[in-house]
Amino acid sequence: MAGGRRASGSVRTRSRYHRGHSWPPLVDEATAMIAEGGTESVTMRALSDRVGVSRSAPYRHFPEKTTLLCAIAEEGFRQLRERLDDVARNCSQCALERFERLATAYVDFALSNAAHYWLMFSDTLLANSSDAGLRAAARAAFDYALRVIKDCQAEGAMRLDDA
Repeated sequence: MAGGRRASGSVRTRSRYHRGHSWPPLVDEATAMIAEGGTESVTMRALSDRVGVSRSAPYRHFPEKTTLLCAIAEEGFRQLRERLDDVARNCSQCALERFERLATAYVDFALSNAAHYWLMFSDTLLANSSDAGLRAAARAAFDYALRVIKDCQAEGAMRLDDA
């Protein structure tokens, strides 16, 4: 496969990865692999083959599988936060209504993005990772939910207790 050619001599088709898009195609494809067969199905070798890059290419961005999984989980938190922000912008000032709509959006996100969701809240991944970006994204999502609950408490819509 040296020089972008397969053993048969045919020219290898380059993926969009090689056109300056850096690592998002790797994250997208690994997410699809998780949805199809769980995290066990994701190997750097299989990912390289599916994206159409050299076997060493993913390692330029993700030195190990855990780093890749953290990137997927972090992207999930980012997508969840965007969805919650959209919902919050389009509802009334009533904290309880905002809470109800955000809770619905949260569940909808979990159902429609199962691979991301599973990784986002994987005890194993968070416990074994020192990824600062993932921890910050997880904390931001938690703080967002906490703020909405505190708003409901302030309006008397939820009992005063440890939010």
